[in-house]
Amino acid sequence: MHGEYKSWDAKQDGKTTSPSTIESIDPLAYSKELGAEDPHDGIVNLVSVDAEDYAKKHFNKSVRKNLTIPEWLNEKALAQGINFSQVLQEALLEKVGRINL
Repeated sequence: MHGEYKSWDAKQDGKTTSPSTIESIDPLAYSKELGAEDPHDGIVNLVSVDAEDYAKKHFNKSVRKNLTIPEWLNEKALAQGINFSQVLQEALLEKVGRINL
């Protein structure tokens, strides 16, 4: 994907935030905000971020899911102290392909 750039909107807490355009970034304003003594002595650096990878690592909010299984299977799993949530997560990761978190 060299030379191609994609843009994703970030969603957190029900709010959507789009990436900044390069034209909308004011380096002097940011350097002042960060407390630089002389903002003209700074260096502007463009940082590329894999938004999907970042989201997987930092916005790993859990969601509640209900499941239906046979009663006999439930009883055997409970008797063995099996963590249903952990088993389901492991099985889903196996099914969709392991994600490095």
